[in-house]
Amino acid sequence: MKINKPLIKKIFISLLWMVLGIGFFTLWAFSSIERKKLRCEKINIKIDEGDNKFFVDKSAILKIIKEKNKDTLFQQKINAVNWIGLESAIEANPWIANTEIYSNRNGDVVIDVQQRCPIMRIINNEHLSFYIDENGKPMNWSSTFTARVLIVTGNVSLTDFNYSHPEQSKRNDLVQLVKFINKNEFWKAQIAQIEIKKNEDFVLYPLQGEHEIELGDATDCKEKFDRLKIFYLEGLNKVGWSKYKKVSVKYKGEVVATKNNSTIQKK
Repeated sequence: MKINKPLIKKIFISLLWMVLGIGFFTLWAFSSIERKKLRCEKINIKIDEGDNKFFVDKSAILKIIKEKNKDTLFQQKINAVNWIGLESAIEANPWIANTEIYSNRNGDVVIDVQQRCPIMRIINNEHLSFYIDENGKPMNWSSTFTARVLIVTGNVSLTDFNYSHPEQSKRNDLVQLVKFINKNEFWKAQIAQIEIKKNEDFVLYPLQGEHEIELGDATDCKEKFDRLKIFYLEGLNKVGWSKYKKVSVKYKGEVVATKNNSTIQKK
């Protein structure tokens, strides 16, 4: 009798896959049963901190959990907790950007919290104070923590930042200007305040010296700051930082410095 080896091989492979499938299903079913019994044994709250992100702490997160569940998560059944609802409750905090909650097979629950990061503080003409985050969205002022960020004053309001997309904001140019300064180590160390005039021009106030910097609008921002840096290094470093009351880079290709009722123009 001739043995059909290809047929036997196919049957063997089919049986092997069947056994593996049954084994996988059994393991999955066992894990599901065990998970239904699993209870929260430990809560590990991770909060990203640093870079002006100290608005919430672990006690604030635990308070939200208690309010949402009428108790802590400890010893609650893992599959009985509304994790999506809990994430939403934590993210409802005005200083939190995102929350992810997950658990392992030992019953340890990890709550990963990412805070919003302010890049500027607005103090407008009506003395209203609020932060703007890295996405250009308003943040509430906090009484527990003051972020060390650029101060923006003058002709700016909360409604200027009410939009669906950052590029639609009336103040998107301001957000981009602040981001440019923050990313540049030289200017981040120099600029302390931005004022928005009634004509929409930006005026900068440095930490060093008694002058103001007339930037104009945010068009060609890098080129304007490059001109200003050359003037700083080649001019102010030699004659002194208190000689001028105004330095203007508003007009293309020029640096106009006003000193003691006289004007010096450098092209």
